[in-house]
Amino acid sequence: MDKQASWLLLVGGFFLITLLISPLASRFHIPRASLFILSGILLSQATGERLNGQATEWFNSISSVTLLIIGYLLGTKLTLSYLRRYAKSVTLITLSVTFGTFALVALGLYVLGMPLPLALIFGVLASATDPAATYDVIRQTGVNNRFTRILEGVVALDDAAGLILFSLVIAALAWFGSDTFISPMVDMLWEIGGALVLGCLMGLLLVFLLNLKQERDNVFVESLGLILLCGGLALYLHVSFLLSAMVMGLVVVNRAKESQEHLHDIEFIEQPMLILFFILAGASASLSQLWLVGDILLAYVLMRIVGRVISALLVPQSELPNSQKPWLGLSLLPQAGVAMGMALLAAQYYPEYQDQLVSVTVAATIIFELLGPLLTFQGIGRSR
Repeated sequence: MDKQASWLLLVGGFFLITLLISPLASRFHIPRASLFILSGILLSQATGERLNGQATEWFNSISSVTLLIIGYLLGTKLTLSYLRRYAKSVTLITLSVTFGTFALVALGLYVLGMPLPLALIFGVLASATDPAATYDVIRQTGVNNRFTRILEGVVALDDAAGLILFSLVIAALAWFGSDTFISPMVDMLWEIGGALVLGCLMGLLLVFLLNLKQERDNVFVESLGLILLCGGLALYLHVSFLLSAMVMGLVVVNRAKESQEHLHDIEFIEQPMLILFFILAGASASLSQLWLVGDILLAYVLMRIVGRVISALLVPQSELPNSQKPWLGLSLLPQAGVAMGMALLAAQYYPEYQDQLVSVTVAATIIFELLGPLLTFQGIGRSR
């Protein structure tokens, strides 16, 4: 079949899957993200390697665009009023959950006999979340309370904290290995600092366009163009495109005179991108990875779940009720692109661990993308 025709048929079919998924999700109170991912896995298994190969080819581009939009929209949640009310809580919880998960997973895997560099890297990978799945579950539930507002803030900051932690761990391992400490530190400062600067510049440019807009003008095309341009520049400059998009959204929501209509337009395109993202994530997953690294995978998955729960329990009671702490940790289990990106980068530094890093991360992503949204859904339900 012609490749273009195949692409159109598949994308059209993916969108029409919502006719089945949405009623099922509402009827049985199941997060759509898990059902979309499961449908992608089933489609891939039914059609064989043909769909799997195409899905893998498309997934990188689709995931980049989707995460850019999600990152931007998460940034727009960080209004000045939100920051004044929740900045302290979100920062404390993010630090507790991120660094607590890292420490517990790294220590647990090291005690179980894993080499120290590999245990530390897996500890960092465990701290990353999937903002797309978490955000979609929040939107699906329609719950807007302190728990979901804090969860949105933690998801927005968690991956930024994880990227900083990743750079520090790689730098520390290089230093202890009698290599230079300066290069990884410079890479970290460039990746984080460059993302902040780029996000601010692109955000101010979009603010300028929004503030110029007349009452009947629509700047949706220009807005989307600048968001994608921000992501492209971030990847070209080797800075965090997710952090750049978040900073861009933060600048826009706090500096633009009229932003609500603009944000509604961006949310309009978010939904079809999320559908493609989740289905392709499932379709590009290789179930064979689950059996290649059984013992390491089991240890990593269990330690990450335990690490999330225990680190959330360490949050001061003044910031979150004790009854909600375990569910916050479980609500942060979805994991996808950010962890995979860090695993691939770590494999470049430590090629001797490439097979374990990539195989375990891919297999764990399948598990956490199916299990994570279900627990996020339950956590939000228990917070009502």
